[in-house]
Amino acid sequence: MAREREIMTVETKTKHTPGPWKAASVEDNRMTCVYTEETNVALLVHHNDARLIASASELLEALKNLCIEMSFMLHKHPSRKGGLYERRLKEGKQAISKAEGKSC
Repeated sequence: MAREREIMTVETKTKHTPGPWKAASVEDNRMTCVYTEETNVALLVHHNDARLIASASELLEALKNLCIEMSFMLHKHPSRKGGLYERRLKEGKQAISKAEGKSC
């Protein structure tokens, strides 16, 4: 049971602006601003970039949850270690580290 708790532990402190983030057109629809209730996060030109950046906080949280579940599944089913699941878990953890500015 202690091992399961260790796998499920996640650092919850973040260095980025906490979400939810929103996107809105500004300056006669020429730019898009990504913001929270408290601050502007980014000012962008391309609306597609703004939608992606506005969802970044939620995407990061979802990826963290998927990695927790994948770690737990690999712990419960050791026969799946060393294959595709473990590679995808590693990729997810690397993406999280990159997003949080940590070295891999």
